[in-house]
Amino acid sequence: MAFAQVEGYLSNEVQKVCRMLFGGLCDLGSNCGTLLGGLTIMGVRESHVAPSEKSGRENAQSMGVELILWFEEEFGSTNCEEIININFQEPDRKDRYASENVLDQVCSLWYAKLVTG
Repeated sequence: MAFAQVEGYLSNEVQKVCRMLFGGLCDLGSNCGTLLGGLTIMGVRESHVAPSEKSGRENAQSMGVELILWFEEEFGSTNCEEIININFQEPDRKDRYASENVLDQVCSLWYAKLVTG
């Protein structure tokens, strides 16, 4: 988790949080966890919580919209099942996810593309 190291977070804590994003959010095949992870990192880096920092929040929100639109154009969808072509309702979905090495062969590569723009 390069992000964790660069930003000063404990890598194992970030990994625990990010595990909930795998498989389209807790292995349900819905929103792409890679995209949500990218938005999360963007929020940490760009957004603000102080009321006086409204422009920072608005800027982060605008950047997030741009990221979502880019992602949808780049990958054809923001839905995990559609992107990786695995039906998460099928009993063998986790076996396929593992045997096809989706995390390393697909998600990690997309994540790298996402963070490098």
